[in-house]
Amino acid sequence: MTEVTRCRTYSIFRRTMLQRAAVTVGGVGLSLLASPVLSQQGEVGDEQFPNRIVMLYEFRLKGPEAIPEIRQRAARLGPTFIGYPGLEWKLYLIDLVVPTLAAFIVWRNPAAARRYLDAPEFDRQVKAFGRPQVRLLLPISSRLPPEHARTAILGDRSDPDTPVRCVDPFEGRTVSLSYSTVSGREFEIAYVVRPRG
Repeated sequence: MTEVTRCRTYSIFRRTMLQRAAVTVGGVGLSLLASPVLSQQGEVGDEQFPNRIVMLYEFRLKGPEAIPEIRQRAARLGPTFIGYPGLEWKLYLIDLVVPTLAAFIVWRNPAAARRYLDAPEFDRQVKAFGRPQVRLLLPISSRLPPEHARTAILGDRSDPDTPVRCVDPFEGRTVSLSYSTVSGREFEIAYVVRPRG
């Protein structure tokens, strides 16, 4: 597929499959793209929450010596997000090679994501680590990691068996998250905030 064809195909996809949701973050108007209804068996919230949106951001750490403290931080703060308004699930991830703390969050709707960016919980992270670049992704599938999973692989896999697949609306590519040994950027799963009940 040529670059022109790919761009035209993606443009048609965006125009026909996505709906816009206008929100305000810190007084600045943003346009978030909400996910279409893509119901597949075993995927979290597709029918109940058709407008889900995924948030991904990361903080570079000072070095490997910061990782034990970050693990403790995740274990301490993770449980406070159980039942958080509009939250479907959240992963605290740690890159051990390039010391980094990352958050992968599935929101039930764009409004919940916007509220979080204005909330004290997000501001606390900004004060501790600096302002991150927040990526907003459109989920195609979003399956939680199994209880025993200790590793998550961030990549660009598009096959249907991949647990988490999203569309990056700005780059026009797939962003994936896997819990088995595949190629990609490897993270330690430091904590999983699962849906209540």
